[in-house]
Amino acid sequence: MAKHETAILALLGASLVLIGSAPITRSSAAEQWLTWFSRIHDATTRPPLRATAASTAYSTPASGANAIREALAIVAKTTTVPLEAPYPSTIRAPGFKGYLSASTMATTNRYAVILTETDKAYPVNDPAIQRTTGLAQQIGIFSGQRYRSAVAAQAALYTGNYQPPPASRPRHIRLLPAVTADEWRQRNATIPMGIMEWHQHGWTVQINQLLDSSLARTLARRLAHTRLPANHGVIAVENAGDGAHTIVCWRSGRVDYQTFSESLPQTAIDMAASMHLIAKQRLAP
Repeated sequence: MAKHETAILALLGASLVLIGSAPITRSSAAEQWLTWFSRIHDATTRPPLRATAASTAYSTPASGANAIREALAIVAKTTTVPLEAPYPSTIRAPGFKGYLSASTMATTNRYAVILTETDKAYPVNDPAIQRTTGLAQQIGIFSGQRYRSAVAAQAALYTGNYQPPPASRPRHIRLLPAVTADEWRQRNATIPMGIMEWHQHGWTVQINQLLDSSLARTLARRLAHTRLPANHGVIAVENAGDGAHTIVCWRSGRVDYQTFSESLPQTAIDMAASMHLIAKQRLAP
């Protein structure tokens, strides 16, 4: 495995947790990001987390809103996907006190901005971001990917952290007066593990691995008062021992947009709710 691939995998995390007899990779999203990144044309000749050979990092340190804007300006040089981005105020993490630095990846049909907590402001795509931080400092990711058809884009929503429920009959758990979740629990487990899934405002919501009805109720209450970016989408929470790794994804035509939080589902949800179209002409220095 090339060094840049190892770095991406380390950034997004990978460990195995078993549910029944099927292994679940933590994070399943990490494999998708790694696979995509490794397929970028001539990727092995580029430094880690660079958008393209033509897209250089900014030389001026930037944090927060400025880092996001500069990251978008970099990916705009490569991708033709309509750019969407969250408002910086929605990007939160437990105990966050540092600077919000950004790294980018992009091809013609996909872009991604990775947001990391750092001890000082770094230029976008500065190798020191990767060198001086680990998974615990990853705050979130937002991205967009174009598919060949709307059908393919719709099918791709049910990947990443999402796990297809088993065919067996589930338990029913009331989350809100009008919201009931189905639960498939692993047999003979010493801790409650399995899949919990429900539908709310046209969205599929799933918690897998560690089952937590309190977390499910918290999510259901938040979603009841959140205007999501589309009428349909998928929220998948991989509730592992080191955090509730959450992907929110939805489709706009042939493009799927995603937000990801390493530890806080509400951050991924709030980022998604605030995603808005970015005019590329406004990104020019």
